[in-house]
Amino acid sequence: MDGCHNPLRLTGTVTVPATGEFRTIEQDWSVVGPANIGSKDDVFKQAFLSGKGLVEDPIEQTALRVHRLTRVSTEDQVTDMLGGNAAAVTRLSQMFRLLGAQANEEDGLLVQCLKSNPCNIFFIEDVEGVTLAVHCYWSRYWRRWHIRDTHPITSPRKLHRSDRVISR
Repeated sequence: MDGCHNPLRLTGTVTVPATGEFRTIEQDWSVVGPANIGSKDDVFKQAFLSGKGLVEDPIEQTALRVHRLTRVSTEDQVTDMLGGNAAAVTRLSQMFRLLGAQANEEDGLLVQCLKSNPCNIFFIEDVEGVTLAVHCYWSRYWRRWHIRDTHPITSPRKLHRSDRVISR
């Protein structure tokens, strides 16, 4: 990173309602579910949906920030610019709620960014405490969300210009 300017531009905030205990193994992750998720990659399934699944404690209403990338950056650079993992990491239940709020292409910060097909990136800790980048795309053809390219943030992969990053 050359330090010239921060490639994250705040586009808005979104309030996620309080949630009770969230158990991934009990959630309906199918197409007919409230989040309208059509497909999930194998890493996502292994990290969050296998075995006993992920259990998240209840959480109060939270305001999340949505940033747009203005240039290509790595995920670890982005988490550093957000203030480290403590500020970057969101909950899987929050991602599920946000996808569900726009499951039928309703207006909002997520679907608006997908008109030109960049992705929404959530940094979420798996059952082992490893922070993963979870990439969510809206398919205009299939009219549902797809989760692809889930991987640890320490990988050398790049985030693209116009991708959205959702954080605390």
